[in-house]
Amino acid sequence: MDYTIIFLKYLGFFYLLYGLSSLLNKKISNTLMTLVKDDGQLFFLGFMTILFSMPIVLLHNIWDSYLAGFVSFFGWATLLKGFFIWSFPDYIKSKAESRLNERNLKMRSVFSLVLALVLLYFACNPSCLI
Repeated sequence: MDYTIIFLKYLGFFYLLYGLSSLLNKKISNTLMTLVKDDGQLFFLGFMTILFSMPIVLLHNIWDSYLAGFVSFFGWATLLKGFFIWSFPDYIKSKAESRLNERNLKMRSVFSLVLALVLLYFACNPSCLI
């Protein structure tokens, strides 16, 4: 359970920082489109996604409770996302062009903040869903 708490905080703080920074940065959609259009930067994005998920997959393959299962599922899903970024960059580019607009990014930012608060709440109160 200790790893579960650590990774809930890890994910919670990551999404808190992402949500706040994307709400405060008005040029984020242009930056993301530039990142996705360049093959080298897209490869680096896949690398960082895999690097972000590997500690969760390697250290937390635990499925015995709701919280632990969520953390493990999140790690595996993020690893799969990094694999898809590396394996199918043209598909990622086509989907990014249709989804990277101001409205979608605002919704993602708000969702990230809500997710961060929920993850941090359960990290501080793990007995809620054991």
